[in-house]
Amino acid sequence: MCEKLEKGPLQPLTVHKGTVLHVASFYQKKNLVLNLLDQIRNNNSRIRELTVHNDVGNTVLHDAAASDQMVEAARKMLCLSPELLVHRNYNDETALFRAVRFGKIDMFNFLEDEIQGRRVKMEEDKWKSIYQREDGTTVLHIAVLYEHFGQRSLSLPKINMINYISLRT
Repeated sequence: MCEKLEKGPLQPLTVHKGTVLHVASFYQKKNLVLNLLDQIRNNNSRIRELTVHNDVGNTVLHDAAASDQMVEAARKMLCLSPELLVHRNYNDETALFRAVRFGKIDMFNFLEDEIQGRRVKMEEDKWKSIYQREDGTTVLHIAVLYEHFGQRSLSLPKINMINYISLRT
C-alpha cells in the first residue's frame, strides 16, 4: 500500500509531521492501521521509527488511545514497540492519559493491563511516569476533571494504584 513511499507507513504526510500511520490511527481506521503495521513488522529500522512523534508530540499509540475501536491495533503496536507505553506528548501525557481524557474504557483497561504486565521490567520512576505528569497531575485527576468515572466508566479498582501514587506525592 505504501511501498512507493520512501518510509512506507511511517512517511510524514501532514504539515504537522503526522505519518500515514498517525493519520490512519487518528481517524480510527483499524483495518488500515493493522495492514500498515504488517508492512513494517519485518523491518527493524521501521519498527524503531514507530515511536516517532508528530508536531504535538503524539505517537501512533497516543492517536489510537483516543478510541475503543483501536484496541486491537494498539495491541499490535505494543507487540512491535513496547516502549510506546512510556512516550509522552507535549502535554507531558502518555497514551494512557489520552484514553482517560476521552473516556475510552476498553482502551484504558487494555493499556492498564499492558502496563501492569510489564511493570516488573520497568524501573519505578518510569512506571510512575506513565500515570503522572511532571506537574503532579495523575490519570485519576484527568478522569475526575473530564467526569469519566462511576458506572460503566473507568473502574475505580483499576485506578486504585493511581490514587496511591497521587497520595504519595
